[in-house]
Amino acid sequence: QQTSSVSGKIVKASEKFTYTGDQLTKIEYTSEDQSQVFFINLKYDGKGNLIKVEDSRGRTQEATFDNKTNPVELLNLPYFMMNIDVLTSVNPNNIITKKYVSNSSNYSQSFSYSYNKSGKPASGTIILQRSNGTGDSYNLKYVYY
Repeated sequence: QQTSSVSGKIVKASEKFTYTGDQLTKIEYTSEDQSQVFFINLKYDGKGNLIKVEDSRGRTQEATFDNKTNPVELLNLPYFMMNIDVLTSVNPNNIITKKYVSNSSNYSQSFSYSYNKSGKPASGTIILQRSNGTGDSYNLKYVYY
């Protein structure tokens, strides 16, 4: 059970996690009085990549992946890069596209990489395109220890 403050009101909620095999496929949050239910559904491809996340508020994220090994085990990102989220970091392969759709905003990201001789990303570029026509780009550098 968790306790949160929503618009200044204390809300107690229980969390339920549903797994299919070893993959988390649904997260449900239900308020103590049962008046609020929020869920997140997660879908994976055959390789174990998280390809779709959708929630009960109508927001969706979808992603595609390459066939090379994603070497990232942990991301410690600066605040301005927090839009690089779970879809990009917890998968066996490297993300190449991401699309986010909600009632208030939509955006897409494309990812490209240069690989080292071991087949791991050495550097990368992320292009972010928002539905209002604005965008950003980020350069990534991978360091291996």
